[in-house]
Amino acid sequence: TRNKYTFKLGSTTGITTTGSTASGSYYYGSTITLKASANTGYTFNGWIDATNNMISYSTHFTYTMPYAPASLRAVFQDTRPRYIFGTTTPDINKGTYTSDTVNGSYLEGTPISIQATANAGYRFVGWYEGTLGFITADASYSFTMPANNMILTAVFAEVVVDNYLFSASSVNTSPGVP
Repeated sequence: TRNKYTFKLGSTTGITTTGSTASGSYYYGSTITLKASANTGYTFNGWIDATNNMISYSTHFTYTMPYAPASLRAVFQDTRPRYIFGTTTPDINKGTYTSDTVNGSYLEGTPISIQATANAGYRFVGWYEGTLGFITADASYSFTMPANNMILTAVFAEVVVDNYLFSASSVNTSPGVP
């Protein structure tokens, strides 16, 4: 008698996988025809087994069922363009900023939120970007990552308090009194 073993076809983002037969039980020595197609923005890299050994680099692949349970997964490389996002401030003594995303590279459309906080004696002026210039005077700013690099600078200014000297004097308006 021939033994049957479990075969599992794993799924991965960025790849469409199909097989002539689905995941299930197969006899030792049976063949399973697999096909992988990379979605837009992805490149197919190959098929790997459960221990991450490369089994085949071919998108169309016939797998022979071993004398044991097996699983295969198509692997890919995400080739979609990434854009650099960063935040800075010229003087951290004047204020700070926080972001729900760290400085790094992001896909177009990634939501990003930043918050500027002025230190005592300073006020937030605005967010600036090198090419675009002034972006907003709102300390809290949310946007989606554009299809270009974006380095935002939090600008702070000293709060200037106008000091006026007030002097009071009395004027005598009585006649004959010096």
